[in-house]
Amino acid sequence: MPLKPINLARKKFIVLFVEGLIKGRSVQFIEIANHMSTSVKTESNLRRIQEFIANYEVNYEQIALLLCCFLPTKGQITLAIDRTNWQFGECDINFLVISAYCQGSAIPLWFELLEDKQGGNSNEAERIAVLRACLKLLAHRSVALTADREFIGTAWVKFLFSSQIDFYIRLRSNTLVEKDGQTLHAIDWLGERKSCWLDGVRIHHHWVSLAIKRQAKLDDEYLIVMTNTFAHCALGHYQRRWSIETFFQSVKQRGFRLEDTHLDKPERLRKLFALVAIAFAVCLHIGRWSDKYQKPIQIKNHGYKANSFFRHGLECWRRALRTLTYEVDLFIGVIAQTLNPPVRSKEKFLM
Repeated sequence: MPLKPINLARKKFIVLFVEGLIKGRSVQFIEIANHMSTSVKTESNLRRIQEFIANYEVNYEQIALLLCCFLPTKGQITLAIDRTNWQFGECDINFLVISAYCQGSAIPLWFELLEDKQGGNSNEAERIAVLRACLKLLAHRSVALTADREFIGTAWVKFLFSSQIDFYIRLRSNTLVEKDGQTLHAIDWLGERKSCWLDGVRIHHHWVSLAIKRQAKLDDEYLIVMTNTFAHCALGHYQRRWSIETFFQSVKQRGFRLEDTHLDKPERLRKLFALVAIAFAVCLHIGRWSDKYQKPIQIKNHGYKANSFFRHGLECWRRALRTLTYEVDLFIGVIAQTLNPPVRSKEKFLM
């Protein structure tokens, strides 16, 4: 059954919530309510937030389509799949997230709460479900996928091959690798070399390529990446996986303090994550725009930027919202248009 359209009042609430989140830099509802630009009392804003989180039915495909609007319009989209987790009391909160690489950071596209189970790892069916949802959204784009060592398995790799997307997945050093009739642990193929590239190897019953690199200066000594493309491409593409880690850091203590939420019901947590994801994407977009056209980010002596695009955008928005609250209606109009994405062929997403 299709969900009800999002009316203007709900659209305004989403914008005001994002505004309050950016101003207050906290997911605590009282902080957001205090920073929403409305003429009503904080208590009224707080009740609106609580009612939305408790009762409003969110269409997460619509949220994902909105977030896709912040992606580059050309070129291959590099996805990353990973988990982020924290604990609230005795409740283990564990999100499985797929993000898209965007200028060193990542735009979250899909996020699911995993069941509370030992170890918290995702199973192959859960991974396939979230990736299939993203591939549906990006049906007309070339897609690649990066993943860490957790994301391996025969059924999972088979799905990646059948989806015809490029993948770059890190492996454990004891993964069995078959080449030229000989089977060794992945690390044993490196020997005394600093790096090696192996095409035409067999792992998990599939023919793939393998790149292995020694990282003596790091705690984790070896980087081993499997791909269905070419071995010499694997390490460079895999580095983009780090973008999802920067997203997790940004929405937690470096940004909106997501771990401070007292929510523990799965659907409410997922709604909050969606609103935080929108706020993050807005800040990242503004940070990139400001760096290019308005106020470039300072470059430190070591050659790196003083702030990330997200942090730069966050501070830009906070300054602007302190002085330009009268322009919130314009902001609402922009978001309202974005929340009405173009209708794809044979599909309608009812607002």
